[in-house]
Amino acid sequence: MAAIFLKVADMSASACFLIAAVMLLRPALTRAPRYVRCLLWAMVGIKLLCPISIESAMSIIPAQIIDAQAVQFGGSPVLNTGFASLDGAVNNAIASSMPHSPAASADPLYLLAAVLSAVWLLGAATMAAYTLIACLRLRRRVAASVRLDGNVY
Repeated sequence: MAAIFLKVADMSASACFLIAAVMLLRPALTRAPRYVRCLLWAMVGIKLLCPISIESAMSIIPAQIIDAQAVQFGGSPVLNTGFASLDGAVNNAIASSMPHSPAASADPLYLLAAVLSAVWLLGAATMAAYTLIACLRLRRRVAASVRLDGNVY
């Protein structure tokens, strides 16, 4: 869950650069047709919704702002001396002493990402439930309406 949250946070952070560019271009485009400004904001919307990004060497937007691999803790360190018996004994001892859960991890950034992803998921579920309830209420209110003429109920 934390990886999905970090991906969404990275997409949002990179979209901030595009939003800033659109805001800076707006005064220069006062005489341009209105559809040009709409296209600029459509690009921002696509950037926020699209999970992939087109990268260029000349881009001013960084390819990845939040590195999810750096936030999550990696595997256990492994000793490789060339002696199989020594490596096996030491690597087993290291693996048994290393934490295996995010709660036991010493990386506070990973713990923060796990907590923020849980809050994000709770907020998304709350908004989805609210939307569903609002749609059902509206459907119940409109169900008893009678058409007068045209599109007037």
